[in-house]
Amino acid sequence: MSRPIGLQVLRAKLRGFGDTGASITSRISKSEKERKHKLWNQKRLLGTHCRLHLVAYGLLRGIPYERIERCADNNQLNPQLVLEIMLAHNGWSKERGYVTYDLAKVTSLLTRTSSLEQTPQSTSTKETSPQSSSPPPEPAARGSRKLLQKSV
Repeated sequence: MSRPIGLQVLRAKLRGFGDTGASITSRISKSEKERKHKLWNQKRLLGTHCRLHLVAYGLLRGIPYERIERCADNNQLNPQLVLEIMLAHNGWSKERGYVTYDLAKVTSLLTRTSSLEQTPQSTSTKETSPQSSSPPPEPAARGSRKLLQKSV
C-alpha cells in the first residue's frame, strides 16, 4: 500500500532527525565543557522537534494518541505546533479521503478522553464484522519476547 506523499515526506524527515541525533551523539562523546553543553542543548531541541513530528505522523495515519505515547500531565504537547505539522503534511488517501484539521480537532485528538471514547466505537465495529470470529489478540507488553514468539 502506498502512503500519501505528505506522509512519505514526513517519514523521511523523521529518519533525518534520527540520523542527526546519532551524529550529535557521536560529537558529544568527543567534545568537552562548553561545546559539550551546547551539543546537549541541540540534541534536546531536536528531540522535542522530533516528538512533535512523530505524534503528527501517528495522528495523520489515524492512530489514537493513547497508542502513540503516554504523556505526563506536565509534558503536554502544544496543539498549535502539531496542527502546523499536520497541515503541512496532510494529503489525500483512498481510505480516508482528504481530512481537514483545525485547532479544535487536533486538541481533541491530543486529549486522553477523546481517544478513550473512540476506542469502544472502533472495537464495536470490529465485533459486528462477520470476518472476525475470534477475539482480537491482547497487546503484548513491552520487551516481552515470549508473548511475541507465541503470536508469530
